[in-house]
Amino acid sequence: AYRRALVKPWNLDPHRLASAQKDLAAVLLYGGIETALPPQLQVWGQLTPKNNLEEAILLLFILITKAAHKEIEWDPDIMDHLSFALSMCGGFDFLAHHVEQVLPGIYNRAERWYILALCYSAVGQNAIALDLVRKIAGHSESKHKPHIPSLLLGAKLCVNDVKLATEGINYSHEITELAANDNKPFVAQAHKFLGVCYSNVAQFSISNSERGMYRKGSLQSLNAAASIDNEDPELNLDTGFDYAKMYCNMMSGSSVRGWKLLALIASDIIDIALDEATSTDQLKL
Repeated sequence: AYRRALVKPWNLDPHRLASAQKDLAAVLLYGGIETALPPQLQVWGQLTPKNNLEEAILLLFILITKAAHKEIEWDPDIMDHLSFALSMCGGFDFLAHHVEQVLPGIYNRAERWYILALCYSAVGQNAIALDLVRKIAGHSESKHKPHIPSLLLGAKLCVNDVKLATEGINYSHEITELAANDNKPFVAQAHKFLGVCYSNVAQFSISNSERGMYRKGSLQSLNAAASIDNEDPELNLDTGFDYAKMYCNMMSGSSVRGWKLLALIASDIIDIALDEATSTDQLKL
């Protein structure tokens, strides 16, 4: 019905037309039924949308362009629908492009940079994502309320690079100091990232005392995270792994029991990774 209404030569005003296009996009995205375009509407050859998702994205691109040219008023639902649609097909680079097109004032700078950082992180461009997080946490935004989600993203990005462990510690500390009791999920994740970053720093510490201090901090942070969210299997494995490493170090690496414990935890980590892998990935392994 929406398709028939949109192709009829009615002289709809821009806002009513945009409303119909947005409603059709929502039905295509969330309706749960795949409905191909009828032959009479397949007029773009190979460029014709092949499924509901492609048709919805095309409609939302049209609406975003209209909003950018001020032909219609900005509607946040359009970006919400587009974000969902592009996340379904991995089109985060396209989403970043359209976020950059959004008129100034729709999002404040921190929100815009945060959304862009998420997009770049999703496509593996972590360096660009981290630079955007640094902007949010930088001096230019110091007068504004701290943006906790971006700090959490920064901590997460630093976890996988040992060279960035100290920066990750700073982000995590800031979250634990700023987040209130009603932000327990943020606090739990911050403690988790803090524990991993401490562990990363400990690996490259020169003195035994410094290494011991960071490992102790790692265990304290992981325990704090586990006390808030004790249903995170990855967190429990991180804690157990750190305890096992500390035990081996205390025994100067000569404890068979400690090495067996490390091997057992490593085996559990591999099992979890295999469970999360697709069947194709498992065949490759």
